[in-house]
Amino acid sequence: MHIPFERTVMGAYRFGSANYLAILGIAWLPFLLFMVAAVLLVVSMLPELNGLMATGPDRWDQAQVSAFVIVILDKTLLMLVLLLLAFAMVTAGLMRRALGQDSEAVFIYFSLGAETWRMFGAYALLLLLAAAFVLAYCFAVVLLSFLLARVSAALQGLATTLLILSGLVLGLYAIVRTQFFLPAVVVAEHHIGIRRSWNLGRGNFWRIVGVVIAVSLPAYVVFTVFYSIVLQLALSSQNPPLIGLTPGKVSPDELRHYFSTWLAATRSVLPVLALLQLLYMVAVTGLSAGAVATAYKLVTGQDGPSDPTRASA
Repeated sequence: MHIPFERTVMGAYRFGSANYLAILGIAWLPFLLFMVAAVLLVVSMLPELNGLMATGPDRWDQAQVSAFVIVILDKTLLMLVLLLLAFAMVTAGLMRRALGQDSEAVFIYFSLGAETWRMFGAYALLLLLAAAFVLAYCFAVVLLSFLLARVSAALQGLATTLLILSGLVLGLYAIVRTQFFLPAVVVAEHHIGIRRSWNLGRGNFWRIVGVVIAVSLPAYVVFTVFYSIVLQLALSSQNPPLIGLTPGKVSPDELRHYFSTWLAATRSVLPVLALLQLLYMVAVTGLSAGAVATAYKLVTGQDGPSDPTRASA
């Protein structure tokens, strides 16, 4: 069944406006804890960054740069895991409310129950499947390109370009179609239903894209405008010296001064930036939950609270 586009978008904004306090109550603590952890991880990387800046790009050695890259990769991976856990926790709580399973308002929410881990596992599995597809597809493209190189360089270039573009389109289609209904399936049907979500998304790719744009774009525009205004005001008060300089002709001293000035400016408005980021994450997650729950109930023929038996029929 096709997603009713207008009813889904209206359902998302209706859910967001009628439940904004409940959405904030569910989302603020997990996202705040993630943001605090992310800031601590970034701060822990500053000594290595300061060491590189003190040395200067012209005197960097491979071992020093490699060690810094490994530190960044390790802490970025940990940050992504924490973000996925916070997102899974918030999504599970919001989806229960959007599906009508939980009508009680909460103002402090933190759950590591089965639904949170099921949601975490669903998104982790989806990411692993996507990564496996990318690796397998890249290996196939490289192998075919190597074989075609022996026949014709022009044919190799054309085929490789077409395969890369086809892979991007196919990957985007698969991710969009699979992930949209996944939160509702996990909560309503109590299992990691990647195949079920894929089936529900059949024939709905462009509708899903339209719903996602209609739900997320307005919030993103508002967030970007306010974020840019706050950051530019902070930077203009510090007067960073590198604006207008030609890349590649910046001295190590100018580079160090720029980074220190930028960090000082950002630090001065960090609470405001963090609040804007938190409100943006809450708004987008709440509207997305409303859209997914509305679309799921319409597609599966449910008008009230979710019925797992009926949904999985």
